[in-house]
Amino acid sequence: MTWRFTETLQRKFSNEICLKVVVGWLPASERRYRGNSKFPAETASRPIAWSSFSSFLAYLHAVPITIELPDLESQTEFNLSRWAEVLADATLAKLPHRIETDQHGHILMSPPPAPIHGRRQAHISGLLRQLLPGGTAFSECPLSTAGGVKAIDVAWLAPERSEDISRLTLFERAPEICVEIASPSNSLSEINEKRALYFDAGAAEVWICNLDGSISFIVAPHNQLPASYICPAFPGSIP
Repeated sequence: MTWRFTETLQRKFSNEICLKVVVGWLPASERRYRGNSKFPAETASRPIAWSSFSSFLAYLHAVPITIELPDLESQTEFNLSRWAEVLADATLAKLPHRIETDQHGHILMSPPPAPIHGRRQAHISGLLRQLLPGGTAFSECPLSTAGGVKAIDVAWLAPERSEDISRLTLFERAPEICVEIASPSNSLSEINEKRALYFDAGAAEVWICNLDGSISFIVAPHNQLPASYICPAFPGSIP
């Protein structure tokens, strides 16, 4: 029997529309919808056994993840309204913190990252501009997701995208490449959630810059590869 790693998106309609992201081991012959979108028992969530962040990333392909998300369309409308309020708040504008929101509009603040985080952010942005000059690279890029407004550490937007950047307060659809730079304070669940949210919002690739500077290239919706499809020349690690 051939086994493959799968990440299946299921929309379930009940009193609340939600998105369930199920990641797990599935036989290739069983990767299909059954009845009322039920999946085999192999997709049941199992506890993550690895205690270190590095071990998690090394075995990312074997870790099942289940995340419940609200309907994306209604969440986007809510995010746009809430984010306009956040931007208009003079008190928040004076704070040095990174500001995001959760799906309920609650403000999430975190202190400025360590210098190495900023250095890696600048390094990745510079490489993207050099290797993919036709598109646009951003840092601290706000994105509307099913889990609220999230700040992408580094993003790359394809040249064919029609958004007027000068008028945007946030992206309603994810840039093609979304890069998350890991910090020591990041939990495994945070990395899992952001990866799922970025793909759900339309990202083609999500890259994780690990604590040791190595890059994990994850291609929608579920494959981790040794190199990026969009930017194959991007190095596998940075200082």
